[in-house]
Amino acid sequence: MKRTSWNWVALSCFTAATGCVSPNDAPREQASVARSPLVEDIQSMTRRDDGAYDVTCTDGRQQIRTAAQIRQDRVCEPMLVSAGTYHSCGVGPSGYLACWGSNYYGALGNGTNEDSLVPVRVTGIDATIARVSVGAFASCAVTAAGAAKCWGSNLGGLLGNGANLPGSRVPVDVRGLESGTVDLSMGTTHACAVTSTGAVKCWGSNFDGALGSPGPDSSVPVTVPGLESGAVAVSVGGHHACALTSEGSVQCWGDNSIGQLGDGSTTSHVGPVTAQVLGSSYVSSVTAGAKHTCAALLSGDVLCWGNNSTGQLGAEPGPPKLTPVDTFIDFGGARGVWAGGEHTCTATNDGAALCWGEAAYGRLGRSSTSSVPGWYPSRVYALGPGVVTVSAGGFHTCAVLSGGIKCWGYNGSGQLGIGTTENSPGPAPVTGL
Repeated sequence: MKRTSWNWVALSCFTAATGCVSPNDAPREQASVARSPLVEDIQSMTRRDDGAYDVTCTDGRQQIRTAAQIRQDRVCEPMLVSAGTYHSCGVGPSGYLACWGSNYYGALGNGTNEDSLVPVRVTGIDATIARVSVGAFASCAVTAAGAAKCWGSNLGGLLGNGANLPGSRVPVDVRGLESGTVDLSMGTTHACAVTSTGAVKCWGSNFDGALGSPGPDSSVPVTVPGLESGAVAVSVGGHHACALTSEGSVQCWGDNSIGQLGDGSTTSHVGPVTAQVLGSSYVSSVTAGAKHTCAALLSGDVLCWGNNSTGQLGAEPGPPKLTPVDTFIDFGGARGVWAGGEHTCTATNDGAALCWGEAAYGRLGRSSTSSVPGWYPSRVYALGPGVVTVSAGGFHTCAVLSGGIKCWGYNGSGQLGIGTTENSPGPAPVTGL
């Protein structure tokens, strides 16, 4: 570990041993969007010799918390924006879920197929949203009560409702996940979720074993063998996926043609294999991009592996890395990491956003549309402080800040939500959220 003490910006400081708790100790299902994820409730953490952490809260409380407990804290933070390939979805200060950009297959969820250059409200979801995740032509959300709902393309059973239909323009329940869903990630052709019992379930296309089990495509969630319990988070990439366990282990499966599973080989795996993450017991989050994967550690460090053709691993562009390599993160270290098509971004403990990798269309937020890869993590231009979460999409990026959501990069389908189809090399406020 490079650092043993650092500032920490988190949603809440837990007073319970397990479960998602808001700053006023209300259970997650009672939380509201009005509960800002910008609450700086954990002021600092110092790692102890026994591997636990001395935590100081901003209200003066002091606690001793294990890595597993802090990892659960991080998992409980809401993910209120998601940048896909041609559209985006998010929850703004108004509190409702909206989507913008391409509406192919009804991916915006408003009951039509009409594209929108500004956010349109998703039909039929009035509940508080805990997580949102979008892919190329489909979208999903998880309510604070744990209900998983998806809409858009149903290619290969991508909506998970068991229907043999091309898609749905409005949200449908994911079969078996009407309650008890704690995390969900939508990819291009498949999706996965984590239940309150720690099981990982996947559905959609099973190309290269993307569902984590042998067999054909599935239009309903199927449990990943070996991950029937113990998982706390999951992230879906191009044709692979990775889960984070309560012990900090990173388990990956599916396509490994370019080393994106991190097991030191290029052999694809139908079932989970352990990524060779040094110091894995201190992993706090994992993210799967198109053909690369990254993990953030409690220390603020970031490790990445897989495709590095455009420097998306935070290393000079070159051959793929079959095992994790360290990415230098400044501004207090990373509190989360998000992998996109060919770029990667992080939100730092100092409230900044850093991006690296493919720079075309301005997706790195460096006020330039140059296509020269920017492999060294650099601060997003003119974004300002107070960054909570970042979502790296196919060709654009979005971030949640105290004042709302901003997006930048490619905008050919209106996926930036700024009322035009002009690309933006720097952060632009999403209109009307």
